Amino acid sequence: MTIFTVDRYGRPGMPTFNIKKIRRFLGCGKAEIFRYHPFTVRLLYAESLDVQPVEMCIDAGDGHIGISVKSRKH
Repeated sequence: MTIFTVDRYGRPGMPTFNIKKIRRFLGCGKAEIFRYHPFTVRLLYAESLDVQPVEMCIDAGDGHIGISVKSRKH
């Protein structure tokens, strides 16, 4: 499950897959739920978040069209 993140001012950051870390932040008050659809948390301790350049790719296949987003790491 992908969890999207925003800093304390609402600027977007990179999504995370680490659910355990987000649950711990929500429990100790370092984060709050920003939006439910898509699930987004606001990290209250972060002034700014790191972002990476991402690329959106579209694969126009025979029967289906595939869409993906990739970065250098993934």
